[in-house]
Amino acid sequence: MKVGSYTPNNGKIEGVKIFRPAQSILLNINFPFTPGSTASDTRCSLLKDMLAKINVTLQNSDTGNLTTLIPYLKLTNLAEISTFNEGAVVINNNNMIIPIMLNPLGNIDIDNDKFLQLDIIDVDDFISSIDIHSFELGVESNFIAKYSKMNVPAGSSRYAVNCAGNDLILLPRTGYDEVQITYKSGVVSSFSSVELQYYMAKNNDLSAYGYDDSGNGVAARVRSLAGGGVPTEVLVDLYMSILSSYVLNLIDVDKIELIRESDSSNSLEFILGDFVEDKEIEEKSKK
Repeated sequence: MKVGSYTPNNGKIEGVKIFRPAQSILLNINFPFTPGSTASDTRCSLLKDMLAKINVTLQNSDTGNLTTLIPYLKLTNLAEISTFNEGAVVINNNNMIIPIMLNPLGNIDIDNDKFLQLDIIDVDDFISSIDIHSFELGVESNFIAKYSKMNVPAGSSRYAVNCAGNDLILLPRTGYDEVQITYKSGVVSSFSSVELQYYMAKNNDLSAYGYDDSGNGVAARVRSLAGGGVPTEVLVDLYMSILSSYVLNLIDVDKIELIRESDSSNSLEFILGDFVEDKEIEEKSKK
């Protein structure tokens, strides 16, 4: 169901409310794009590194409870989480759909008293408008996706994350030498960034796929544009499985440790995701 179409005001779209059950929020990003031009080449790169962030809260007008489900996270990161690194969907030259998963199993429960509120900030200048849709499935679920942003402070050469109670983690591609994963079985495995990239790439084919206005597949359009003077690697970076982050399933994991011995001068952000029961959220929001 389409919630509405919104034009950014000073880089913000604020106070959007959703009063229906939803499995995901779909953001149809509208942007000017002219294939084959230098300007479109630049925008192609910008889309992959989009700065826009979204905050999503679950609110109860009867009790006054407010729970933050998504605390101002980048849309591109949420797209990778929501599709397990398959990313966004390019539907034509001027639109791209970014999914934001609220529930992995079905619709979250939105009754007469509950609603979702969306606030989007740092909307990039090349985005002309965003159409917001509430995507529903045919089944409801008592679970809700809840995300938190974590920070590794500068100067930390080793940083451990106890994640026995978490469901997924999104890590940046750079900023560490390797990741050590301790499984619940007691086995400890080490992965370099290259190995993580291979692991994600072999499990996910396309980060974006769609059709242009003539019905040609994106891959075919990449080839035709490459012959028209647009660098092939720029387009492949947007459409194919070249990821800005790694999404790892934590179901069988006890601990993850980031090894940063070669360079720990900068801080590092990552995202943890949990699928929790809505009753648990209600109880926590009362405290």
